[in-house]
Amino acid sequence: MRKILKVIAKTIKITLLTLGIIVAVLILLYFIPVKFVVQPEDIDYDKEFYIVCFITPYSTDSGCYIWNSQEDSLECRVDLTGADPRKDISSGIYNRIFNKFVIYGTLDGKQLHVDKWDILEKIDGGTHEKYLTLYDYIDLEFVLIDVYDNLRE
Repeated sequence: MRKILKVIAKTIKITLLTLGIIVAVLILLYFIPVKFVVQPEDIDYDKEFYIVCFITPYSTDSGCYIWNSQEDSLECRVDLTGADPRKDISSGIYNRIFNKFVIYGTLDGKQLHVDKWDILEKIDGGTHEKYLTLYDYIDLEFVLIDVYDNLRE
């Protein structure tokens, strides 16, 4: 009987230690930056770039718009190709009008080909204002919708 209790106690200790390590790693990942925001002086002015913002797909004017910084307004709607930030980060970040993205690439009519992107000045809707973490790259809204749909079936 004593051997069984020792085995159970050892199993519980190992399980708690493993759970503690997993929780510690998840908390640590919350603070590790993956991508930092850029300030206007950090933009590479030698390359062709555009400042864009996204309007939520739930709006009638949804899409990607080039931002006119002189007039502080939306200029024209464009379609993105290439390294689209919407493929990488959470929709909670790119669907906010206050988040502006610096898009390095080429504009051909209404088609903007993206080579590289950065977030300008600050992040609204992310875990932190000055950098993206691993959690910002996980689109929790769509994950929860997929889980809900699978449960309904």
